[in-house]
Amino acid sequence: MRDVFECFDDADKHLAIPWIQVQEWMKSDDIEALGAVFELMNGPDHHRRITPHPVLDDYLDFNLKYYARCIQDDPEGEWCDSRYLACHSFTNWLKHLWRDEGVERQVIWRMKEFVEGIYLAGDSEIKEAVILGMLEHLLGEKEYRDLFADWETREEFSSAFRDACSLARGLRN
Repeated sequence: MRDVFECFDDADKHLAIPWIQVQEWMKSDDIEALGAVFELMNGPDHHRRITPHPVLDDYLDFNLKYYARCIQDDPEGEWCDSRYLACHSFTNWLKHLWRDEGVERQVIWRMKEFVEGIYLAGDSEIKEAVILGMLEHLLGEKEYRDLFADWETREEFSSAFRDACSLARGLRN
């Protein structure tokens, strides 16, 4: 079996990668391998090589699993994202999907539920990363503030909502 890291070798950069192979790599427990798979599937130079080309439903679960691992474990490595990089990457992905009219809104709601789950299960460092790495950058824009509006009145989220809104206002000034 080919190693996922070989896909990035200069000699192999032009080769097609079977989707079935990518699916096998997605099952790994190694965070570095998962980071390489994430780059392969989401990086602009590589995702076109996967055949047949996966659609969002094919990799939504994987991306959420990868982000959760990075946010929870805060790994250091060549391929994987640290906690804050994962939070920023997730935020950009959410914004990208929000703007894509072809993406069903249930996907956006699932991503919101992901943020809620990470926040609730997290320790103080994870909660801070969610506020600073995600919410601060989302709640500064009305459409995302509307998405998370229920956080303002939900006891378990209200302080995070207020803190993130305050930080977002500071970014705009």
